[in-house]
Amino acid sequence: MDDATLGDRIRAVRMRRGLTQKELTAASGVSLSLLKKLESGVLTTARLETLRTLAGPLDVTVSSLAVGPDEESPHDDDVTVWEPVRSAIDGSRAGPPDREPPLAGVEAACADAVRLVLGSRFAEVRVLLPLLLRDAGALADAAGNDPAVRVARSRARQLAGYMLGQTWQLAAARYALALAVDDAAGDPAAGPAAAAWLAWARLRGGDLDGCAALASDWADRSEPRLTRAGRDEIAAWGRLQVTLATAAARDNRDADAATALRWAQVAAVAVGKDFVPAGNPWDVFGPRTVAMASAEIALVQGDPARTLRITERLDGKGFPVARNWLRSRLDVAAAHACQGDDEDAAAVLTGVQDAAPEWLAHQRGARDTVAVLAGRPRRAIAAEVRALADAVRLPLL
Repeated sequence: MDDATLGDRIRAVRMRRGLTQKELTAASGVSLSLLKKLESGVLTTARLETLRTLAGPLDVTVSSLAVGPDEESPHDDDVTVWEPVRSAIDGSRAGPPDREPPLAGVEAACADAVRLVLGSRFAEVRVLLPLLLRDAGALADAAGNDPAVRVARSRARQLAGYMLGQTWQLAAARYALALAVDDAAGDPAAGPAAAAWLAWARLRGGDLDGCAALASDWADRSEPRLTRAGRDEIAAWGRLQVTLATAAARDNRDADAATALRWAQVAAVAVGKDFVPAGNPWDVFGPRTVAMASAEIALVQGDPARTLRITERLDGKGFPVARNWLRSRLDVAAAHACQGDDEDAAAVLTGVQDAAPEWLAHQRGARDTVAVLAGRPRRAIAAEVRALADAVRLPLL
């Protein structure tokens, strides 16, 4: 069935399981009208969340049903304003710097970019990134295979890939991150960190198999000796396990997700507390990070009550990277919405909007939650929900 459509695959598995359409909708919660549109080919794509809901009662993985990626198209404005960053990824640049940049200068510029990323200051970071990529490329051209220089260029490309991924320019993000992996492949901390970001970009685009394969391969090759490895190495390996667990959960492979999550917890215990790795300074890893991943996985698995039980024990005060904490708050909002607690969901999202409006505008999970809130039967959509819809660029009728 290599040429089968999404509807063909769903129908074939449903019939092999001896289920009628009504029985599958009753078991999955997917509406009968949506299932009929998928099986008839009226709809040729579906969100991963829908496929996972169907995959459970069909007892198959999401990947076996999916046809093509679950990518959101970037906003036209983002494609335009981020073009200089895309053009600078591979070293193509308008002109060389006025002099060969020193390594310390590239590292300082990278630190400036990290601060902008951590502050979710998208407009400023997209101005700085082409210059950083230009200087890192020029330095690498002059220095050859100097490991420190290659790691510096890898970090610049990781930042570019991360920001392009945040704005749903995923093909360019994967390209930048693949180059970053090549640059840092020989470094025991920077290599796995770059690979984890590439796996994240694949996950963000719905390539569950590709994400899991990459994360598993790098986790195997970089597995540290916990009694001797440095915290950065352990954190990079733990982050790969988190990514692997998230991909497995989304692919309806809950046993694999649980195994990877246990290894992530082992790594979290080994590092002691949440910290920002020197080799990945716009990320964080530790026990709270893994707990937040557990809460996200519980939501994916259809257990919003467990998501809330986990997160109610967490405190964002003093958390090393605000963006990661805010990402967890989106799961909290979604869990409240799943339980019908609309006011709590809206309040959480409003708090995220106040903290990081540019970042929130690009979060599809937030948009999905706002769509749920806006779709509730009511006389009029509350002003707070309308404001949130504007913030996540969700048009309301």
